[in-house]
Amino acid sequence: AVVSTQSTGALVSGGAMLRPMIVRVLGLKDRYPLGVKALDWPEGFSTTAAKKLYTERLDALELTPKQQNGIITAKRGVFSLNNKLIREVIYSTESRDVLLSMCKKVSIVCLIFMFLAIAYLFYLS
Repeated sequence: AVVSTQSTGALVSGGAMLRPMIVRVLGLKDRYPLGVKALDWPEGFSTTAAKKLYTERLDALELTPKQQNGIITAKRGVFSLNNKLIREVIYSTESRDVLLSMCKKVSIVCLIFMFLAIAYLFYLS
C-alpha cells in the first residue's frame, strides 16, 4: 500500500506544532509543561525512527483499493480537523491580543475622563 508517504511526518509532529500555540492561548507559559505535557514524546523517542517505521509498516500492508481510499479519506479528515484547530487557536490568540489592546485604550480614555472630571470639579469649587 502506498498511502503513507506524504503525511507521516505530520502525524508524528502534530504535538510539536500545536504545543506553542496552546501554551500561548491558554497562558500556560509560567506553568509549562502543565497543561500540554500530553503533547510531549517520552524521553528517548525518535520522531525520525517513528516516521520511518510507520511508513514501512503501512506500505507493507496488502490493502485493496477500497481500503487504501478509506485510509486516505481518514487521513484527509484528520488533517482537516488539525487545520481547523490551528486556525481556531491562531484566531483565539489574535482575538485575545486585540481585546487586550482595546481594553488598554479604553482604560486610558476612562482615566483621562476621570482626570478631566476631577479637574473640572476642583475648578468649580
